Amino acid sequence: MRLKGLRLCPLAAVNGRVIVKKIVEPQKEGILILPEQNKNEPYKAKVVSAICWSPYSNKDTVLVPHYAGVKVNYNDGNEYIILKEDEILCKIRR
Repeated sequence: MRLKGLRLCPLAAVNGRVIVKKIVEPQKEGILILPEQNKNEPYKAKVVSAICWSPYSNKDTVLVPHYAGVKVNYNDGNEYIILKEDEILCKIRR
């Protein structure tokens, strides 16, 4: 059954793993262009799949270290990151 407008993650988290998708923030445009100095900063990501007893649920926003997890390019055109739960730095509350 396919619901209109609803896209589910084709991957499922297992064994204490969480699957996230990086949030791409729009870059600010300006006259002066500076080189990116902090490419290794943590980034925001949305949880797309977590096991049922995980402290994270789908659609939570989390902060992830730059080099954490395994990046997977799935055939739906999206890049997912598979992390251990303890690699996540924090959960961002709204």
